[in-house]
Amino acid sequence: MDIKKMKKILAVLIIVGVLSIVLGVSMAFFNYTRTGLSNNLNVGRISFASNQKETIYLTNAYPITVTKDANGHITNQTGFDTLEIEITGDTDYSEGVEYLISSVNSNIYTSTGKLVPISLDVTVTNLGTENNNYFTAREGKNTTIYKKLVGGELVGDQMLLVGFIAPNNPTGTIAGINGKITIKAYLDDAKIGVSNTYDGTESDNMGSTNEWARGKTILTTEEWNSFSNSGISFKVKVEANEGIWV
Repeated sequence: MDIKKMKKILAVLIIVGVLSIVLGVSMAFFNYTRTGLSNNLNVGRISFASNQKETIYLTNAYPITVTKDANGHITNQTGFDTLEIEITGDTDYSEGVEYLISSVNSNIYTSTGKLVPISLDVTVTNLGTENNNYFTAREGKNTTIYKKLVGGELVGDQMLLVGFIAPNNPTGTIAGINGKITIKAYLDDAKIGVSNTYDGTESDNMGSTNEWARGKTILTTEEWNSFSNSGISFKVKVEANEGIWV
């Protein structure tokens, strides 16, 4: 039999073997935390509240082939889990209110120090106007705006989204918000691979090819299985303070 054909057959067998292992791994992606006064402001009519919709666990996690819509949001029906954070607030304080959503206490490294690429899909509903020039635009203090600070991947403890709530109009017009942020987390098979047969050289006795491994973080089955004990997790923190502070 041709050597290339043998390698392809071996690669398929390895993938099947790996899937039989990874389908049993469970990971807790989200653990929402609230920290007292940073989430509840009461100075004049400043009001800010955040609510956790549910406890999130991604069970039987495995890398998925991702499909996306025209706006770049994933359309897969399985292989990810979701956290929703509801945000409401308005203020009569002339300097407005600024809020920040961050990931903290991230546990996304293997026991050998490899960063596990956790893909994120963040959508925002009814929180004002998205503004890519947020840090300049907020100085006007007259428009309720926000900016996503995270791309498509979590890299550790980092800022995910920042927003500004403009003060209410003195005539009584409420300029607050009543919306939510939806965060989906998943493992993208274009960014992560599990293999014991790839060493970067694609030698004849290696079943995983350079083409398959290109652009991916490659984990051994031992590294992958260790997550069944340690888990992959991060907490989502919501903070708000009067005025510009981020």
